[in-house]
Amino acid sequence: MEDFPEHMRIPELTQVDVVIPGWHINGHGDTCWSNFNLSYMEGARQTVSEDIETTWAGTNQLAPSVREMGPAARHDTLNDQWNRWNFRKIVGFRMSFFLCLIFIHIYTSLVPGSLFLKRLKEASKMSTQQADVFNQFSATFSPTTVKKWEAMVVAWNTKQKAPNPYQEPHSGKILCSRQLMALLSNII
Repeated sequence: MEDFPEHMRIPELTQVDVVIPGWHINGHGDTCWSNFNLSYMEGARQTVSEDIETTWAGTNQLAPSVREMGPAARHDTLNDQWNRWNFRKIVGFRMSFFLCLIFIHIYTSLVPGSLFLKRLKEASKMSTQQADVFNQFSATFSPTTVKKWEAMVVAWNTKQKAPNPYQEPHSGKILCSRQLMALLSNII
């Protein structure tokens, strides 16, 4: 960080958490799912995690050129491509925000770049709905149980060495199909 100007340096006390995007995490095992899932991060909300993956589609057209380049040129070309992608996306946010303030509820579906505003409105509505469902579900348990679970989550968010409250316990016993069928036939 010493090479950066003072105003661009990240403070030393800044905590950076690593997560795996929602679409990509499905290819990982249970440990990654429970430890690096964005849905389990404190303060995280619904995201469009797939957006991270879609940037690769824009680089496909570069494949014939970048495969012939040296490492530095390839790095610069891909950086330029992603910077262009991000710039266009951010310009779309701004257009969406200001144009939809003017034409709110009239032309929202017709305004170029209004995807951000649509997602923001949907996220606001879904936040309220999810909070209601969560509160209804939590009310089915005793307050003691809820407090215990909340304490487990706080402990895990504070220090990652605490037991992971999102990890499913494994019984260690796996039944083969014959044993499972015999067990089910006794129940039925």
